Amino acid sequence: MATSTNSSRIFSNISSTETKPRRESLWPEKYIIENLPPWIYSDNNPPTNKAECAAKISSIEYTIADIDIQMEIRQSEMSIGKSRYDNTYDFEKWRLGALKAKQSQYYLLNAYRYWQVLNDDKYDEEDTKLNKLIKLLIEDPKDFVQLAERLLD
Repeated sequence: MATSTNSSRIFSNISSTETKPRRESLWPEKYIIENLPPWIYSDNNPPTNKAECAAKISSIEYTIADIDIQMEIRQSEMSIGKSRYDNTYDFEKWRLGALKAKQSQYYLLNAYRYWQVLNDDKYDEEDTKLNKLIKLLIEDPKDFVQLAERLLD
């Protein structure tokens, strides 16, 4: 759920440390990273496939870049005295909201990348060459050398 910082409720001035009533997670337990805020999983749907996940990741990366650009523009406006803010306090208040929005986008990015890795075949424990080699070592077949050579080709 990549959103513009202008309309995002994540962009609000609500502190990320405030507690909300806990809602049920929309994500399966195996995709939940314990140190991320629970709202990541209750307010955002998990990807339905790898392509959707990649698209969400791309969108979030652009949203983060946009937040950075907005902060640079507004900082430059403040520096030259042509700002939409009456004072530094108002600017810093906006900047704090932008940083919180960026943090939220990084949380989402983390969750989607975690989902992506867990659904990537090259990370599948059953199929990695190392795991196959370990199984061969455990089984210790008579034709170990030939099987290991085939595995490493």
